Amino acid sequence: MMPGRDLSSAEKQLEFIRQKIATYPMYMRSGGRVTGRQLWRLKRRSGQQIKVTVSIGLAQRSKQLKRSDSVLKVADQALYKAKRSGRNRLCVHT
Repeated sequence: MMPGRDLSSAEKQLEFIRQKIATYPMYMRSGGRVTGRQLWRLKRRSGQQIKVTVSIGLAQRSKQLKRSDSVLKVADQALYKAKRSGRNRLCVHT
């Protein structure tokens, strides 16, 4: 939900977020909470970098989609369309 945003600006912002997640280096680690210097050392030793991506479905309230649950339902349909299209995508319900 992005109140006050039109579909075009929401799409641009979500595409930016999708790309940032896809290019952000993430590392596997085992158990326990690790912070600060420990995390930096773990990254250097681990070498087990993983790739994380997201698929996003986007919809906008309209005359046909007045209720929040209706908007959410078609956004969910757009999400599954993104996944079927190869994942790591943003699909907009039109």
